Amino acid sequence: MINGRAWTSTVSNANPVRFRDEGMQGHAFDMLQRRCHRLRGVLRRLQWPQITHLLASGQEHELPLKAGDADAARRKPLSAAELQYLIGFFDGDGCVSVRTCRSSCTLAITQSFDRGEAILLFRAAFGGGIYMRGAGLGSRKPCVQWTVSGQAGKQAAMLLSQWPSMKQAQLHIAANWPKCPKARAEQTASLKPLKHHLYKPMQVACSWQYLSGFFDAEGYIKVPVHSPSVNLSLGQKNRHALDSIYSFLYVEQQGKWSTVLKSAEDSMHVLNCSNSAGSRQALTQFLSAGLLVKRGEAELALSLDNSNHMEVREGLSQMSGNQSKHSRLDAKGVLRDIQIRRLSGVARRAKLRGSCELAVGHELQLRELRQTHGVERMRSRMVALRTDIRSLLKSGANLAQVTSADEQRKRVIK
Repeated sequence: MINGRAWTSTVSNANPVRFRDEGMQGHAFDMLQRRCHRLRGVLRRLQWPQITHLLASGQEHELPLKAGDADAARRKPLSAAELQYLIGFFDGDGCVSVRTCRSSCTLAITQSFDRGEAILLFRAAFGGGIYMRGAGLGSRKPCVQWTVSGQAGKQAAMLLSQWPSMKQAQLHIAANWPKCPKARAEQTASLKPLKHHLYKPMQVACSWQYLSGFFDAEGYIKVPVHSPSVNLSLGQKNRHALDSIYSFLYVEQQGKWSTVLKSAEDSMHVLNCSNSAGSRQALTQFLSAGLLVKRGEAELALSLDNSNHMEVREGLSQMSGNQSKHSRLDAKGVLRDIQIRRLSGVARRAKLRGSCELAVGHELQLRELRQTHGVERMRSRMVALRTDIRSLLKSGANLAQVTSADEQRKRVIK
């Protein structure tokens, strides 16, 4: 990352290199960085207007979708493929909890309000209702939750526990919830260790249908900046889930997926496929197996070629949510980054050949490009933050706990 306070470079210890505009560039970077910091503070406290609809496959569904309305219109019996998809998705995003009164367990899945495809499928299969779960705040979109409990919850848990999975033991408890108060207390206590990230299930039986559901819940599709290729990743706190998936994929796509790694940034474990052909093959299998929530992203990624690299990359960024949205490179930033990488290679080769003067010239140019890239990237981030803030304010969002300091911050976006 560029340091705005001291932009110096040394080709060798004896030859320090400085730029005439180094102070000016450093000042611009610091100013933009401070402004972005203030804008992020404003965005974090912008409360979204209350949502009234769930979005799924381009259609709006008025909230709440109450449990009683679904019970009378239950779907036909699930096929084995459909059930495996639902089990995979529940392993990724599902939750089993005990109701406060301990009368039964509740099955729940929480999703962003504009990604309702899977929870509508769960409601159609098992009944239950879909309700507002959490208000939107800043970059975090409003959430909705599918829940089912009581007798319908027991029936859902019984069906979902038929396939060996990460949450099979939890679902088995929910499906066989006792009537005795003492037994209920014991089962409540036994549920807790099953949720621990170190819990290891007896077996996780993977199939492409199961994996399609799991990927819909926990998967990520990425097109790298520097090449028209497709990368896939799966993330989970519990490593054992990913180890089971890796064992399945090792047989189905030998050598395409890397072993499970611990993320350096948080407590997550990650399973990656950086092989573009392998990623495309996996996405094709997911689509055939019933991929639902990420269907549009998968189809867009499969359309990637040399001519539409940047368009597909930007399209995936728009479809994949707000995570890291403001740190992504825009189109101009991508071009600058490619130019920097190319020039870095030229400078390195010149140095290896012993062309010192040429290497110094390239290093000077490279340093200047990196400075400009840092400033322009920060400027692009500022513009994106302003755009999001204005969009939210226009839609009816409000600043929480407005103070005089907030009024000063609001002037920044004008």
